[in-house]
Amino acid sequence: MTRAKKIRLAHIFSVLCAIIAILLLILLLYTPLFNPGRIYYNNHFLLNKDDNYQCSATNGMPIILNCENEFSFGHFSGMRTAYVFQASTGMQLSFSWDINVRSGNFKIVLIDLENSKIETVICDGTGSNSIDNYKLSAGEYRIRFVGDRANINGKFYISQDK
Repeated sequence: MTRAKKIRLAHIFSVLCAIIAILLLILLLYTPLFNPGRIYYNNHFLLNKDDNYQCSATNGMPIILNCENEFSFGHFSGMRTAYVFQASTGMQLSFSWDINVRSGNFKIVLIDLENSKIETVICDGTGSNSIDNYKLSAGEYRIRFVGDRANINGKFYISQDK
């Protein structure tokens, strides 16, 4: 093999290595246009009417009023509506929960769609607690489960008082 051919092969090999390195760099640094996990960190997304989530496994949805609702999610990212209701003036809700977040981040929020605001964060992370007689104004509300790569299991109870 002549010296010129060896140099040409070396240049071709160098160019191929550079192209492969650039492609690998693009693949490693690429972030998708929309990642459902970022919903957890941006309250503006929670006010949308539509759900947007990904999970590998789910059990126990949706939430039923006046029942102890057990649920679990695997690799849950995004938001999922658990309960939708129309509140009348003076309506009160009571919540109780026992949540175990094995990994990732998870919270349950009450959304006031009528006024486009987060009414309250019911729970954030692992724990068990309750909120009694939470007063609402008239309007449409949603209880949403929100997560970022969350592996969770838990129990959630909601009751309604007039």
